[in-house]
Amino acid sequence: MLTVSDLRAGYHGGEVLRGVSLTVTGVHALLGHNGAGKTTFAHAVAGLLPLTSGSIDVDERPVERLAAHRRARLGLRLVPQGRRCFASLSVAEHLSLARRPGPWTAERVYEVFPGLAARRSHPGGKLSGGEQQMLALGRALVGQPRVLLLDEPAEGLVPALATAIADVVGVLRGEGVAVLVTAPAWDTVARVADEITVLTTGRVTAEFTGEEARAKPELVADALRL
Repeated sequence: MLTVSDLRAGYHGGEVLRGVSLTVTGVHALLGHNGAGKTTFAHAVAGLLPLTSGSIDVDERPVERLAAHRRARLGLRLVPQGRRCFASLSVAEHLSLARRPGPWTAERVYEVFPGLAARRSHPGGKLSGGEQQMLALGRALVGQPRVLLLDEPAEGLVPALATAIADVVGVLRGEGVAVLVTAPAWDTVARVADEITVLTTGRVTAEFTGEEARAKPELVADALRL
């Protein structure tokens, strides 16, 4: 479980997040337009951005004072927007370096993403955008996440690959992993989200359950227009 309370953070003295609070137990979608603060939130939770104030708990353990690598060791994993794969390392090397003991192995990643298996000897810099996204997610999975932060994972992907990633998210939910997915629109996470939080200029402006949003998607659309 991830619990974030009254989170405030920003850049160069400016405040982007203004008291954001949410709890992630299953699959939680954080929605908002560009500039709403979604990536800032993911980076602050992962430890890549210092907080102005607020608290972050993973399985009821405070982590806001821990460095990013120590949060990762506790199972808090980030799949960043833009993938950030190492250009010179092969797919297999990425997965080998990130591997920790647990249920997710390189072979299991290859089963989930067969296209990645066919490219296992290729360097990250030679992969397509979709392949890099699969690799970034696979790299996080072999790290055995307890809490997984996916920052706009479907950005620029063909529908089939976006569906495959949604399927993986569903599997993680079934295995007890808490997943936070950021997205600019509801339709990209409609199939898997248990809870939805709408972020507008760094503030929470609406919250829905997945059932409410699927029954009345116009509620989410209206909240995103605010």
